[in-house]
Amino acid sequence: MADSAKTRDFVEAYISVRGGTRFVDRRPEFSQDANHEELNTCCSSSELVKVHLKVFGPNHAEDVCKFMLLLRRANHSPQPAQILSCSLDKSIIKWDFADGILVKRYKMNAAIHAMYTTSVEDDAYLYAVCMKSKMSSLMRFILPHHDTEITAITPVITDVDPIENHSAISSRGQFAASVGRKKLTVCDTNNLTTTAHKLDIQQYNKELRLQFTCVACHPSEHCIATGINDGKIVLWYNFLKKKKVVTSVMHWHFVSLHDLAFTREGSYLLSGGSESVLVKWQWNTNHRDFLPRLKSPIVFISCSHDNTHYALCHKDNGVQIVTNSFRLVHVYQGLTQACLEVDTEFGIVAGLSQDPHSGALVTNGKQGHLQFYNIFDDKLKFNMDVVSQNFPSPENLMHPHTITRIECVAFDSTGDWLATVERWDDGQMTPEIRLKFWIYIPEKQNYKLNTLVDTPHKQKVHVVKFRPSSHYSEQQSVAMAITASSDASFKTWCLVDDTDIYRKNQCWACESVGFFREQIPGSLDISEDGTLLAVAFDSCITLWDPDTNELKATLTPHHCVKQIIHLVFGLESCSHFIVGATSESLYVWNVLSLTVLVYSPRSSFPLWARSKPVSKSEVKAAIFITTPSSFRSHNHGDKRDLLPWQHVAELFYINANHEVLTLDTQKMEPVTPSTAVLTQNQPQTPFSLILSGKMNKSRTKNESCITEDGRRESATRFLKEILSTPAHVLPPVSSLAMNLMSTLLLPNNSSNCDDEDDNFQDDVKCHQNGIKTEDDLTDSDDDNSTDDEHIKESDKLVKDLENEMTFVEERRKDYKKFTGKTDASQMFNWLS
Repeated sequence: MADSAKTRDFVEAYISVRGGTRFVDRRPEFSQDANHEELNTCCSSSELVKVHLKVFGPNHAEDVCKFMLLLRRANHSPQPAQILSCSLDKSIIKWDFADGILVKRYKMNAAIHAMYTTSVEDDAYLYAVCMKSKMSSLMRFILPHHDTEITAITPVITDVDPIENHSAISSRGQFAASVGRKKLTVCDTNNLTTTAHKLDIQQYNKELRLQFTCVACHPSEHCIATGINDGKIVLWYNFLKKKKVVTSVMHWHFVSLHDLAFTREGSYLLSGGSESVLVKWQWNTNHRDFLPRLKSPIVFISCSHDNTHYALCHKDNGVQIVTNSFRLVHVYQGLTQACLEVDTEFGIVAGLSQDPHSGALVTNGKQGHLQFYNIFDDKLKFNMDVVSQNFPSPENLMHPHTITRIECVAFDSTGDWLATVERWDDGQMTPEIRLKFWIYIPEKQNYKLNTLVDTPHKQKVHVVKFRPSSHYSEQQSVAMAITASSDASFKTWCLVDDTDIYRKNQCWACESVGFFREQIPGSLDISEDGTLLAVAFDSCITLWDPDTNELKATLTPHHCVKQIIHLVFGLESCSHFIVGATSESLYVWNVLSLTVLVYSPRSSFPLWARSKPVSKSEVKAAIFITTPSSFRSHNHGDKRDLLPWQHVAELFYINANHEVLTLDTQKMEPVTPSTAVLTQNQPQTPFSLILSGKMNKSRTKNESCITEDGRRESATRFLKEILSTPAHVLPPVSSLAMNLMSTLLLPNNSSNCDDEDDNFQDDVKCHQNGIKTEDDLTDSDDDNSTDDEHIKESDKLVKDLENEMTFVEERRKDYKKFTGKTDASQMFNWLS
């Protein structure tokens, strides 16, 4: 059997990134033409560039993700809607995100880690941190107009850190600065001479191992601001002369400073770090403004070109857009990641679960929260606060606070109940363990706390599961949950009546406690009908009656000495089987005959196998998620190419980089200028439907006969949609007249009734045999008259539409001439 498994041909699968990537590893950028009505924000990740369009207004607010692939702005470009993206594959891509096309791809001879531009319009120089032969350097180059190879590259500063905010270019391109640990290097870009300055440890802090963390250049003055890991901001003047350099210190942050950013004119300096507080420093004064209690530590800060909005990148993989008066405008949140240094080593403690109501992926979010993540739309639905505790910033990052972690999560099969287990343990005091049961509230589409159990076990709880709801819904039995702990016991919890004179209520209470030879219980599972409970104790499987807590049988293979780490019952026709897995073997027990079959993963016949790695980093957790039928039909067109499990579910897994990956039979094609079609979630407008020709394609054979009144009603509806569109984005109305009229005309070869389609095949056979049908007799008399009527109706409709479009265009010009306004809704009322 092992030989046949090796020679078997499996369906080839490719790794696909479905979401969860970090888009806060690069500083976000605002578009140059952003104003109070439209704001474009570009956020990049390791493989994706997401362009968000935020429309601010009292009536609508839309968040549009236009396209995906890394990033930097193209300030020198004559087109304001163009950006540049750099990548480690030694390429630079120019995108036009307004039209959604890839303009040009450039190639370099080194991997690009960061890219910088100046604010001078006629400055054609670009700067980039490139790595070649394991050494990073700040380079200067010019994008060629005709070629794609970038050859004219000039080194500016050598031996720099490949981190974006560790290098900076002055807004006018006069000098460049780079920091690395305890050294600041400045280069005069006119003659390419460099000057190095060291951080004076004796002057600032003797106890900490001080080093630079970020750098920023003032846009109008010869000043460089650097951040230090003790929270101080050092301002450098006269830095091109090593012996005459002048420094000054600003200090408010008490832990590491992560990023600095000047406003466009340099009137204010923005700073942020591990305290989750944005500090706004007024230049040349001691005045400070604060935006406290942000969601997580700040990683990057960006300022819009008109100084009206700030973009704050947070360590939990989120971006907040705030105004210059610190009013929150919008939040772009990806898959939330552990943001405290003490929490990153634990990763996904509670594993992965699926919410039965929304189908969302549920796992650990920010501290004390569960995140509900829509895996198919790559959007965070909401964060659920489980712990209900504040998490203050630590006074010292080397000695962080001990936080309460959510270690176990379980849903019942209907999604009406949710169980969580949280634990706080600093290693010195008595641990705090709490078991919480949450009930689903349909009106709020969220869970509400129902029962809180303090110290449900004496030691750590490592598993919690619900009994399948089909059992107590059919047999009128009580709902039940089981927990297992390291205190050598497992407990059953039942839903009991808690009604009093004030309200009707139900709560959860402990029903029974189980022990077995003073061994620590491991994995457990309940049969599909809910009548049998299986608990693994080391290498032994015990079977219990969950209602009476009575031991029924013990399954112990003599040749098994490894601990059973996974245990699960079969479903439907295989419900009498129970599968146990050790680190080396699989054991399948028949609970009816109490016989066992042993399978070794290396010699068993696998359903599917892949010899190549499934991730570039360690896989932390995996789960099968039931996929919607629409998603399966859209992503898997040919069912013959599906992987064995894709008919009913998708396999998702998260690696150490918090990327959500899956295996797919379709390989993602590389993006080229000829094939670049940027995915858009924008609402379709009447003009997009007209230009794409989808109005004709949307007609189906099941539509009823279209009358002249129906066509006129459709024309009126289209005119209203045109007039309701903002006038400043409308092309000339005359250019849309013919396209609009063609969508409203009946096609020459279209059928008007369903009966013609149903009897079409019979009519063909009759004509082939020379037999005249009733339709032939009728049509032979009316063909000429019908054609003439259709021609007359079409000509009349064309003339009417031309007159209406001409009238609208003239009235529109008159309205603008007399009122000086272009508001579409007011113009429509005026025309009416």
